[in-house]
Amino acid sequence: MKVNCAAIPAELFESELFGYAEGAFTEPKKGGKAGLFEKANTGTILLDEIGELPKLMQAKLLRVLQD
Repeated sequence: MKVNCAAIPAELFESELFGYAEGAFTEPKKGGKAGLFEKANTGTILLDEIGELPKLMQAKLLRVLQD
């Protein structure tokens, strides 16, 4: 799965990659939404254009990848 990080708005980045639970937003999808990490399951994710992300998002992504 290829993800162009530069194409995802910073305010949606976390919910796109990590998903969200039902009730997390005012009008969420029923049952929540699976993030790209969950959708990839045990496959591979190519994170393209990571350098274009704000530094805060890069740090959050690094924390996940290290865990």
